[in-house]
Amino acid sequence: MPTLSDLPSNMDPSKTSITLVDHNILQPPLAPQFSNCIDSVIDHHVDENEYKRALPRIIIPAGSCTSLVANHFRTHYETHWNNLPASIHSEIARLALAPILVDTANLKAESKVTSIDIVQVTELLERAGEGFDSNAFYNELQAAKGDISGLSIDGLLRKDYKQWTEKNGVVLGISAVTRSLSWVVEKAGGIEAFSAELENYAKDRGVDIAIVMTTDHSKGFRRDLLIWGANDRTKGFAQSFEDSANEKFKLERWPNEKDGVTASIAIEGMKAWTQASLDLSRKQVAPILREVASKL
Repeated sequence: MPTLSDLPSNMDPSKTSITLVDHNILQPPLAPQFSNCIDSVIDHHVDENEYKRALPRIIIPAGSCTSLVANHFRTHYETHWNNLPASIHSEIARLALAPILVDTANLKAESKVTSIDIVQVTELLERAGEGFDSNAFYNELQAAKGDISGLSIDGLLRKDYKQWTEKNGVVLGISAVTRSLSWVVEKAGGIEAFSAELENYAKDRGVDIAIVMTTDHSKGFRRDLLIWGANDRTKGFAQSFEDSANEKFKLERWPNEKDGVTASIAIEGMKAWTQASLDLSRKQVAPILREVASKL
């Protein structure tokens, strides 16, 4: 899969067609030069109300964007789909099932799962091949996804990262890590070492607000949230977020005596919490963070 760095620098917008999948607004460095090149959009996030002439323009709540993609191709290319050999059906079905099952926690994440996820999983399972065990498949995927022990701190921050540029120019980046914040800090060598890693990461990407969201299942499910306003304009962001969202997120200051971290955060503009509202994932949290950032 090509990345932004693989794209030629001399791309001609007049000869470029772009489909947005799993997001519905083009971000720098492609925006704004290529904003008129958006032909189609399939996404399950909050609608940014752009590209109204895109066709298709499918922006519908769903646990997994892959559910929307699978539904679109099944609906609009049914004849082509039905004419494929059974072996290809099986490969495509399993390929599509992987992200849907992971995104919806094997259809058990009640706050995420929608009817379209259930319908697509049901239909894909029918084509996945004889003897296919979706539970075993999901467990295998989770084990592979959760094996991050060999990654550096930079690798952990890059592994599942999303970035937005607000209309006021503020750049906000969120890294999702599948370990507790205490684990990440310990791996870095302490809070000061981790803060230095995060600072370098933010500078490399031109980020004004760096956010780390962690999830951990080792001792029951928990979420941690760290926010750092990286410059004078944004150094008050973490406090503004805490003031406005504390009740909704049920924030508890991190670290506490249960976290095994002796040093406290002493970096200006940086705060961290344990998030007691466990149903609020990045998909739900990002729009709230972005709204606060857009008012800076």
